[in-house]
Amino acid sequence: MKKVAVVRILDVLIIIAICVLIYILVQPQFVRYRNQTIEAQIKANAYTVKAAIEHYIADHIGVYPKSVDDFWPYLDEEGGIINPLTGNEILKTEVHTFKYDVPQDYKDDSPGGVNSQQKGTPGSIGVGFFIPIGDTLVKHYGVIGFNKSGNPLFYLDPGKKRHIFVIYG
Repeated sequence: MKKVAVVRILDVLIIIAICVLIYILVQPQFVRYRNQTIEAQIKANAYTVKAAIEHYIADHIGVYPKSVDDFWPYLDEEGGIINPLTGNEILKTEVHTFKYDVPQDYKDDSPGGVNSQQKGTPGSIGVGFFIPIGDTLVKHYGVIGFNKSGNPLFYLDPGKKRHIFVIYG
């Protein structure tokens, strides 16, 4: 009787050990895939914001929006944007806005550029506008997404050089 109980306990311990081993092997891949999915959803949100801005521009005969308030109604038509970290709809107040000082800043994807220096709500979007000195109309814009640390999303090119993910127009 003791021998049967020992064998059953040993069987259970072996099964537990196998489960722990599988968890140890699979968990890092699961976390990596989950992070990639979150980043892909943030990028999709950035493209949705770009589509809403372009829709605004088309409806206003080439005039760019000056603020989030201008293009926000178009986001509903484009399907809205959901924060992948919370699962909640991103509010207008969560969209970080900023201004570009130099005309080329809107497409700057360098690690030390103006886009890389922005901070925002994790999982949300940032929109930058360039208005030339002495003008009142926006001439360019850039859209960036924020990772779970609130920093701009980045990617590595084939040469392993880091770039900020920015969509501009």
